[in-house]
Amino acid sequence: TPAFSSSCYTLRMTFYAFLCGVLIQFFNHFFALLFKVFNTQPVRFAVQPVLVTDSKRLLSFAMQSPIPLTQYLAYQEFARLTSSAKERGPIFELAKSVGQPSTWSTLSAECLNVLTALHQSLEALNKVYDKRASHQKQSKKKDSPAQSGVKLR
Repeated sequence: TPAFSSSCYTLRMTFYAFLCGVLIQFFNHFFALLFKVFNTQPVRFAVQPVLVTDSKRLLSFAMQSPIPLTQYLAYQEFARLTSSAKERGPIFELAKSVGQPSTWSTLSAECLNVLTALHQSLEALNKVYDKRASHQKQSKKKDSPAQSGVKLR
């Protein structure tokens, strides 16, 4: 009968749609897991260039990167470097031309830039919060019965 075949067709399409949704959800979760495993592993960045062409693979360059994942990995590498006295040595080596640790100057300047940007964004959020709080206090004062001249019994 035609009614039975159309209901089987509808049931089959519902099953296929459900199966497609389950597979999409599974692969989405699986690839997100693969992204976490492979892209958030610690990356070793060079502190000082070995060759002239290696300048884009430096730790200081990675800290300045506009890509948040690269910045995260660079700061993770910087934290790893600072935890070991042996690996910390190249950061504080003196530059031959200047006689100062130029690598440390660059890395510390980048860290201070990030902290300054964070501080400025927190100050901006704090100003917005203060404005909202003062506005709410003013509206409560206007709405209170004692201020409006209404006597309570």
